[in-house]
Amino acid sequence: MDYLPEVLANHLEEIYKLNRTRNEQIILQMKEINATLNKAGISPIYLKGTGNLIDGVYSDIGERIIGDIDFLVPESDFLTTAECFKNEGYEICFPAYLPYDQMKHYPWLWKEDVAADLEIHRVP
Repeated sequence: MDYLPEVLANHLEEIYKLNRTRNEQIILQMKEINATLNKAGISPIYLKGTGNLIDGVYSDIGERIIGDIDFLVPESDFLTTAECFKNEGYEICFPAYLPYDQMKHYPWLWKEDVAADLEIHRVP
């Protein structure tokens, strides 16, 4: 029995396929993040959507729409982590509204040729 109009079902299927492809790219980007941080002796803990994605919470990686890559680093490595990614070509999307040490996470970092922005957390 069909529960959705065919045009809607087809539209949702297309969104799912696009999202699955994007999440595959995000997983590759996370491997690059790990490589960059491992060189600096920093181990990230992925949070929220990306953490759940690599933890296998979803039966299929296309099920979850990811907005950005959130990860936690030790507070002592917070600014060093940001500098690592600035050196990799990432830029701040929006100016900070507080001093960095008072923010829960660093301002979003953006890079043109990657799937997702980065959100570096110093506290959960």
